[in-house]
Amino acid sequence: MLDASEATEKAHEGIRIDQVGTGSTAKGPGETLGEDFERAEPISLPLTLLILLVVFGAVIAAGVPVLLSMSWVGAAIGSSSLALHGLPSTWS
Repeated sequence: MLDASEATEKAHEGIRIDQVGTGSTAKGPGETLGEDFERAEPISLPLTLLILLVVFGAVIAAGVPVLLSMSWVGAAIGSSSLALHGLPSTWS
């Protein structure tokens, strides 16, 4: 739909086509968020470990909160995936 709208706008000068819906409204912000997360991922974990190391003063004490948070993120992703398997396929 996005390609068809763009082609129509280029073919007919003076008209403007706007779209509303998941595909069109989520395209720009979704791409921007994806790029931001790709830049933040390699920086955030080492920076977090460094801050916790300074605060707690020991490697093990700094690693425990990071390991716990990573395990909870994994558990959340796993449980949401498990829940999605039980929903009708029209919802996914």
